[in-house]
Amino acid sequence: MINRRQHTRYKVAFPSTFHGERVDGEGTVVDISTGGCRIMSEASVFTGDYIGIAIQLSGGTAVLTVDLAAVRWSIGKEFGVEFIRIKADHQERLRAIVAQMEQASAHRQDITSGSPDAVVAEECPHQQ
Repeated sequence: MINRRQHTRYKVAFPSTFHGERVDGEGTVVDISTGGCRIMSEASVFTGDYIGIAIQLSGGTAVLTVDLAAVRWSIGKEFGVEFIRIKADHQERLRAIVAQMEQASAHRQDITSGSPDAVVAEECPHQQ
C-alpha cells in the first residue's frame, strides 16, 4: 500500500464532536497532523462527507475548531479527515501541538535504545 500522506501523524486521545449535513456525533481523535486526523466513533460517517469538528485538547481547557473537513476514508468505526478550513488562530494552535509532539518524538528517539526508532537512527550513515 502506498502512503500518500503529506504530514506525519502523531498518536493522541482527544475527545471530539463533529457535525455535518448527514451526521452529528462524538468520538476520539486517535492521531493528528497539521493536515488531518483519524477519529474513532460509533457514528456512521461516509467517505465524501464534509464535517465540522471540535477537538478537546489535552488538559481540557482548549478546543481546536476545524470549520470544514473532508472525510477521505471510512472503515468500520474509524474515519480519516483532511482539514480544509481552520481559522488562523486555531491553525496556529494546531501547528504548536504538532510541533510539541515532533519534539517529544525526537526526544524519545534520542533516549530509547533497542526500539524500532533507535534501529532506524543507527542505520543512518551520519550516526555511525
